[in-house]
Amino acid sequence: MFLSQFLICTILIVCALLINRNHDLIAGHNSLSVEEKAKIDIKSLSKFLMTDLIVTRLTTPVLCIILVNLDIKAHYIYLVSCTRIVLGLIIAFIYTNNSFKAK
Repeated sequence: MFLSQFLICTILIVCALLINRNHDLIAGHNSLSVEEKAKIDIKSLSKFLMTDLIVTRLTTPVLCIILVNLDIKAHYIYLVSCTRIVLGLIIAFIYTNNSFKAK
């Protein structure tokens, strides 16, 4: 169980670092026109997404360790971990929808 948590977290942290270096990895940014790209503060957006991905992914295994120590069944731990990841992504999606328009 810990190996799967570690692998998922490692992969997603690497993705977060790649997003910070290559802005075209942000979903939808590639397909925007030049005018639409100019309307987005891409540096702030990529920094926020990187921070959100790293924080979400580092808190998930900590939560998993806490639940294991409380003797919670494994399938509930997976459910809580998946819910934590999905909620982190939903919050990031909602927040980034209108928050990073260039001034």
